Amino acid sequence: MYLEKYRQTTPDMFLLDEEPENISVSSGDNQKEKYDQIINDLRQKIEQKERELSSYEQVNFVYYPTILEKYLESSQWVKAIKETISSDIFSSKSMNFLLEFYKKKEKIRGKFYNNTIQMYGISELNTQEILSVFIHELWHYFDIIYLEKQVLYDVSDLFYTLSWSDINIMKAGGEKKDFVSGYAMTNKYEDFAESFLYYILFNDDFRQKAVESEILQKKYDFFSRKIFRNDEFKKTNFRLTDKIEPYYWDTTKIIFSLENFLDYLKKWV
Repeated sequence: MYLEKYRQTTPDMFLLDEEPENISVSSGDNQKEKYDQIINDLRQKIEQKERELSSYEQVNFVYYPTILEKYLESSQWVKAIKETISSDIFSSKSMNFLLEFYKKKEKIRGKFYNNTIQMYGISELNTQEILSVFIHELWHYFDIIYLEKQVLYDVSDLFYTLSWSDINIMKAGGEKKDFVSGYAMTNKYEDFAESFLYYILFNDDFRQKAVESEILQKKYDFFSRKIFRNDEFKKTNFRLTDKIEPYYWDTTKIIFSLENFLDYLKKWV
């Protein structure tokens, strides 16, 4: 059944996009009928959950202190996040969570906990960095909620097992070139989130670096096959600097064109 990760929620959702590999089907008619019934029941659960999700999909914005809402609701970065969420690319992925913005600084700029994305020190961050941090944290939501919707296995493990034998234990033979950033090397969850952000904002850089690493290529392929199956972001690049750096510590610090990114989202149909 589900492989437990760092779960604060356990949604009762399923998505059967491929048959589970570990179900064997006997040639006997009775076994085949039982198998077909299981699959049919699961598909009905999928349809029911999709109907339920469509009825309450929403992202709620909350500000701390609350007076910030008056000043930030019309800010460029709030608009950028709303345009990202409402775009055809992301709105199709059943997003329903709380988004909290804090003026106060913490040791971290963002985290995902209990179906809530929390972002800190927003008054000291520029619009591009805020959006990057949001997309990074958005992946933790996708990981727990969107990709959790599987039948007999956790599809995220197809990514995790490429470089990790445990949460923060890297597999023997792992190299820097197998990761998009230094921060991605801290544990398997940050590897996932950093790679997600890199795929979206610097897709062509990701693709080019993957040529030098079989593991990185498999990570790139994971996103194209499991998340963005319609070639969203394929061969795009919103980086503003002249060249790809051989190493980044934190992908959220890479300068990119907010205007070009939002224009791309608007044009995608």
